[in-house]
Amino acid sequence: MSKRKNRINKGLSRIVGIIDRYIELLGCESGGLQDGFRCKCYDDECTVMYSLFSFQNDDIVLQFAKDEFNINDISIFTLSLLHEVGHIATQCELTKKEDAYCWAVKKMLSEQDRWSKGVTVTYMRLPDEYMATQWACDYIHNNRKEVLHFDNLLKKELKNYYRKWLTE
Repeated sequence: MSKRKNRINKGLSRIVGIIDRYIELLGCESGGLQDGFRCKCYDDECTVMYSLFSFQNDDIVLQFAKDEFNINDISIFTLSLLHEVGHIATQCELTKKEDAYCWAVKKMLSEQDRWSKGVTVTYMRLPDEYMATQWACDYIHNNRKEVLHFDNLLKKELKNYYRKWLTE
């Protein structure tokens, strides 16, 4: 392996390690870096998976968190990661009827090629999504110093990684 590839892999391993340790600190297991989606939890296993990709509605999700829960200065990645932990933390709070409703609406929404702002907000207002986001935002407010430390450390490592990767 070339020196450049080795440095790239070390940098990515460092980023993944920071994220995995934080997920474990939150009482979950890390499913590791995944391709194509940011975070996904399997409630029965308390596993959180994540992606470093950006998605088309990130700005809408951040605006929703700001408008609903007064969240202003957290990255979409950290908010999304905590949102998935929120699914695990709130999984028992839905009735079977609410859960069935959420899945039915999600199935219907998943058939759309592109989500408008209205569709994204409708999704975010589904009971399970709203509770997970509320949990995440409460966690951010109640553990501000810890969350900001993680968020800033991750952003710094990502900047260093991409700066080295793009300039070598």
